Amino acid sequence: MANCSRPTENKFCRITADVCAYPGGDNEAYMAVRSLAIYRMKNDDYCIQVFSRFVCGLYFPLCRYRITVPLCWDSCYTAFKSCAASSGDKIATARCSDFVMSGQVAAQTCVNGVDTVPV
Repeated sequence: MANCSRPTENKFCRITADVCAYPGGDNEAYMAVRSLAIYRMKNDDYCIQVFSRFVCGLYFPLCRYRITVPLCWDSCYTAFKSCAASSGDKIATARCSDFVMSGQVAAQTCVNGVDTVPV
């Protein structure tokens, strides 16, 4: 069972819904996106925008009946495909398949997941 509430540390992701927040999740999300922005040498492109939403969704999963809800496949796939330099489809599919196995991302049909965390 998840402990659903609004996160106390919330400067980067700016979550407004009740979620199951990971301790230090806001800072971890910020550092992941910052690392990607430094690697890409830019911080305002489409890749950074969709990856930010995806990462915040991982660290602040929504709750439904006190159970965390996985993100939809499309959110994961779009984040990884938009940031891949080449072979985007292959990389995105492999990465998202790993997240499906961990339960953090719903299968491609996404019947029970959510597309993004509302901000």
